[in-house]
Amino acid sequence: MTKSLSRSLGVMLVGVAMIALWALSAPAISSAGYGDSQGRIYIVFAKASGDRNGFGRFEIGTEKRLRCRYLRRSKDRSLKWSFDDGRDGDFDLVGRFVCTKGSLLFYLRGTRPRNIYEPIQPNRPDRKSTVVRFSLDLEELRANHLSAVVKSRDHQSPGCTKPCRDRVPDSGYLRVY
Repeated sequence: MTKSLSRSLGVMLVGVAMIALWALSAPAISSAGYGDSQGRIYIVFAKASGDRNGFGRFEIGTEKRLRCRYLRRSKDRSLKWSFDDGRDGDFDLVGRFVCTKGSLLFYLRGTRPRNIYEPIQPNRPDRKSTVVRFSLDLEELRANHLSAVVKSRDHQSPGCTKPCRDRVPDSGYLRVY
């Protein structure tokens, strides 16, 4: 009888431990947006992952289809990733999505020393998500920690009398590594 009781307690303890581990959140590699924007570029989720001196993968999901024409240079809209190297609160690298000649491209530039990198063709797994991958072995990303934020701004959609803004996560940063 004590063997079955101890076995039952052991199974219950393992179950509780599994539930506790499942409930713990991953270190901020993904975040959902919350109704901040009335514009055409409403961010539903963002995911960031990567290894120092390796490659990073950055994904954005939008509520509606993200059309290239929304991000033409002539439009008063933007969608960008901002990267903070070293958790010091300033963005060291900024990546901006721009529609050029009917093709969506991702332009990376450093804030200091103002390096400009070749544009990257993002992957579009479906109409509502965009994935960009690039090497994290850049001059701007030398610290042991990298954080990121996704921001959108829309001053052209009918519901945006003043610029509609969205940010994921709403506060804080996504931890990349």
